[in-house]
Order: sequence, then structure tokens, then C-alpha cells
Amino acid sequence: MEVVLDGSRRDVGCLRAFVALALLAYTGAAAAIGTGAGSRIDNAAQASYQVAGVDQPTVTSNTVSVIVDELLDVVVTSADAAAVAVRC
Repeated sequence: MEVVLDGSRRDVGCLRAFVALALLAYTGAAAAIGTGAGSRIDNAAQASYQVAGVDQPTVTSNTVSVIVDELLDVVVTSADAAAVAVRC
């Protein structure tokens, strides 16, 4: 993927947000499959980009560490047949 930016502060903020979202989307599900509870996973993202066709230094995010939680198989049922209101 190629990202073209003009170097403004807004572009840098957008790039950081993109890297953070990509990091969360990738790390959360894929890395934890088959990993034991209590294991630590460290991850950092890198982004290469150009401004007006000129290569810029590679940007590296902070390292994010997560501890894998135990996955419990929980089923929730209602003893009341009435509709349940859900708020977001």
C-alpha cells in the first residue's frame, strides 16, 4: 500500500491512527491463537511513506505488550421470555 502525504500535522496524526488500528486489528486475533494464558506478546508497527514523491524515514510505533487472558466458554441465557433492552 502506498500512502502519499503532504507532511502536515494532520497527516502525521492520521498516519499514527492508521498504524494503531492496523496493529490492533492484526495483533488481537491472529497472534493469540494457540498461545497459552499468561503469555506476553510484544508488537511494534513500521510505516514507510512518501511526501510529494520523496521517501521519508521509516516510522516505528511504540512497542505494545499484551498478556494473553484465559478464554472462558460462557453461555448467557435469560429466564424471562420478554425482550431485553440493549444500550450502546
